[in-house]
Amino acid sequence: MAIPDEIKAVIGKETEPLVTEAEKGAMIKLAAAVGDPNPLWHDEKYARGTRYGGIVASPAFINVFSGLGKLMGGIKVPPGFRGVRIVGGTEVEYYHPIRPRDIITAVSKVNDVKEKSGRLGPMLIFTLETTFTNQLGQVAAKASDTAIMY
Repeated sequence: MAIPDEIKAVIGKETEPLVTEAEKGAMIKLAAAVGDPNPLWHDEKYARGTRYGGIVASPAFINVFSGLGKLMGGIKVPPGFRGVRIVGGTEVEYYHPIRPRDIITAVSKVNDVKEKSGRLGPMLIFTLETTFTNQLGQVAAKASDTAIMY
């Protein structure tokens, strides 16, 4: 099964910027929810004594800003596919810490789409990249994602 033209058309397309403020309470709650005990994410007194000078977001917090779900949800399911979408993996590089009240702008784009066949039938493997920029214009992080549609 060949990759339909409407799927090929999303390669290189960027999402609208998703702009979100990093809220301290949400940062603390997320670290607790994923069971990350690092005091840098939740203990202001401890964090003030580190090189960061205060609480910063845990690495898991970057998922709050991702437009990946919106991007994948907006891709029309081609004939022959069930429309199931799953995350195949994420790799993130961090450049600047995310601090409370930072304004983070996330822009995602599809870098490539490949077609494979497996036990589940035909699958489309999307490789995506999301860039997270803070209010100072600094790239806070970049995420490379693999998403699967079958």
